[in-house]
Amino acid sequence: MVDGAGAGDRSVQSVLERLRAQEKSALPGERAQIVVRKAELKAMLRAGTAELPLTSTQAASQQVLDLLQTVGDGAKSIPGFPNLTYRLPSDITGDDAALFAGTFGFSSASGFCCGVMLKSMSRAITMTAGLGFMALTAVERAGYIDVHWDKIKQDSMGQLDFNADGQVDSSDAREFINRFVHYAADQNSAVSSGSFALGLLGGLRR
Repeated sequence: MVDGAGAGDRSVQSVLERLRAQEKSALPGERAQIVVRKAELKAMLRAGTAELPLTSTQAASQQVLDLLQTVGDGAKSIPGFPNLTYRLPSDITGDDAALFAGTFGFSSASGFCCGVMLKSMSRAITMTAGLGFMALTAVERAGYIDVHWDKIKQDSMGQLDFNADGQVDSSDAREFINRFVHYAADQNSAVSSGSFALGLLGGLRR
């Protein structure tokens, strides 16, 4: 199908001019399609339509990009850990968004499932940690054991300090998300990091 539309270019006049240039070197079958398309575009111009309407895939892609813009560079908190925040990798492109919106493929589906899993795990870990803290506090106050809280703090915080800077903050959450995306996608030929990250975002926001 010949339509003359370029990536991101919806100007009827621009598409019409591009078709005129293509017509000179087109094969007979293509030339006939171009003539029909030119007539459609001219009718649109006469009706006062200056831009081509978005296709369903383009519209869905734009919705995904709008969602990413609402996230922007602002950090999002990890469920169960409000003081830990993350940002998605910055190399997500419009093509990734179009792929995610147009076809819910293997990469985006895998990312979405992993996002839901991480969100559920964070809540389960939070409940387990809270229960453990309450149980240890209760038995310590009852005089049965002595708890080395400093050791627990050192070991638990060490597990969350992903960038090894001695602090547990938003940069650790960001490092964890980046590592997770690259771990899942870098050596898997069936998964693209951009689509996986978009799916991951959808799963975390679910």
